[in-house]
Amino acid sequence: MARNRYVAGIDLGTSNSCIGVIRDDRVCIVQDTAGSRVTPSVVAFTRNGMRYGEAAKRYRRSGDPNVVYEVKRIIGKKYSSSEVQDEIHNWNFKVIPTVDDNPRIPITIDDVTKYYCPEAISAKLISYLVEMAKKATDGIINEIVITCPAYFSEKQRRATRDAGEIAGYEVVTVLNEPAAAAIAYGFEHKGIDQTILVYDLGGGTFDVTILKISEDRDEVLGYSGDSHCGGVDLDRIMASLIQERLADQNIDFTIPRNQEKVRDAAEQAKIMLSSLKEVDIGDCYDGITGGITITRNEFEGRCMSIFNKTITMVTKLMQELNLSPDKIDKVVLIGGSSKIPIIYERLGKIFGKEKISKEINPDEAVAKGATLYAYTRNRLRGSSELVEDDNFLDSLDDYRVLLDIPSTITDVVPMSYGIEVDKSRFSPIICRNTPLNKEYFRMYRTRYKDQSQIRIIVYQGDDPLCTNNAVIGDFFVPNLPKGPAGGVRVEVKMVVDSEFMLHVSARVVGTEDWITVNIEKEVTNLSEEEKEMLKNDHQKDRLLDKQISERSFLVNQVQSDFDELRMRIQEKQTRMPMITHAEIMSFVNCNADSKLSAKSLKELRSIEAKMIQWKDYLQRL
Repeated sequence: MARNRYVAGIDLGTSNSCIGVIRDDRVCIVQDTAGSRVTPSVVAFTRNGMRYGEAAKRYRRSGDPNVVYEVKRIIGKKYSSSEVQDEIHNWNFKVIPTVDDNPRIPITIDDVTKYYCPEAISAKLISYLVEMAKKATDGIINEIVITCPAYFSEKQRRATRDAGEIAGYEVVTVLNEPAAAAIAYGFEHKGIDQTILVYDLGGGTFDVTILKISEDRDEVLGYSGDSHCGGVDLDRIMASLIQERLADQNIDFTIPRNQEKVRDAAEQAKIMLSSLKEVDIGDCYDGITGGITITRNEFEGRCMSIFNKTITMVTKLMQELNLSPDKIDKVVLIGGSSKIPIIYERLGKIFGKEKISKEINPDEAVAKGATLYAYTRNRLRGSSELVEDDNFLDSLDDYRVLLDIPSTITDVVPMSYGIEVDKSRFSPIICRNTPLNKEYFRMYRTRYKDQSQIRIIVYQGDDPLCTNNAVIGDFFVPNLPKGPAGGVRVEVKMVVDSEFMLHVSARVVGTEDWITVNIEKEVTNLSEEEKEMLKNDHQKDRLLDKQISERSFLVNQVQSDFDELRMRIQEKQTRMPMITHAEIMSFVNCNADSKLSAKSLKELRSIEAKMIQWKDYLQRL
């Protein structure tokens, strides 16, 4: 029987990630090897192969510099950016710059150092998640939908797509996390037209989004947010509190192992305080006796600036869209840190506690919505691309999920796009929260007499000064006609498509010749050649990792089988020919435990195969 072909939805988070597929008419959120439906976004490089999720987190606790985490905070950013510089001192792994000012993470195994970009690290995590889904479904997955914060910049969004492509998958789209959550919420409330506010406080980012949802259409009204504000920042505040409490314990917090230990303790304490009024540090930090506590009020007080920042963004977005709280039907909380009680209290005072939805899992909502969206997009492109088994879509029930999902998402631009004008001022052409797929125009004049060309530098952001916004790309409009200062006019056209890719054109007024630049290619930190090389390296690393893992497994398996074989030889010695006994003993002695580590993978496979033969022989005796 042919294997079903699935499209996966992936919530690629800062702290945790999640993957889902549609199976048996239901959204299946895939469990990891630890049995959890969310997987820590941690990747560990070891001599015995790669480790991911909870297994990688255990390596991190040792302070190992080859364990990488929270790369979502630096993906698509330059090394010299303030965001990257603010982060690197919080990690035990190193980050260094390239000549092009891109961040690279050096990993050294057995005196061999390789340098990984954040996209390559994310690609490894994506591959791990997809492999989990393949095992859970026994199906084929070639296409994925990845989510990202609505307030991700063009470069961050493009870098996220690059990560999926480096992993070897076709990225159907990069979907905004709040839009995905809205799809999940709408799926649970079919046939009810509502205006909802999505409050998304994830591991590394914050988004607030207001949407109108209906049976056949989800319409985004507006976004606000901060791509560098999230649960990780709350964890760091908690970590500083714990260190204060343990100041008299003679613990050296400059040691990497202790740094990771307090990081884990902080995360655990934060989670516990969502249900408890106080937490004993001894319950979170091994080796500490009881009686040292942190209260919920104390923690929330220390974090108040972050909470206030998010609430301010909520109220400002409401004002910008000219909406009063009574126009919001439901407030949907997503992201792990949205479970903190003060958030419920603060939002409840604005909208009413009865409007705060508790019907959707904050940890899984984004992955669920991405999965539903992936399934819909794939089905609209043709069912032949969805499954190989012709019998899969024979019954009406197989369409039930599809028919309950909105077919259209009308989205808006999260941040403004514009160009630089005199004195580094930012001149917006597409303003934030305006619809996608619409052309926007703005007219400009030359600054100097007989100016021969104009350099157009494109920025993304909402600050009046270009220096505080992100550079997207630049191009020239050459061969301007001679004229006085301000006498030549140039028209600039911009459009952002449904994949949030910007297209820019410019022309001299009075001519019909538009100069168009492909901003998409300029946005990424990786060239096509680099991306192709990274894709090849990724596949080689995966093959090598499989071989290393198999070899490690076989060494342990063979050692265990030898112990069993020796025991059976003693039991059956009197019942086998002397020559056979001698042959088995020679085989055992030639492959003693001390010699196994030097064996090649091919030799270990041969030994294991021979082992199975001898065990079968002894069993028959």
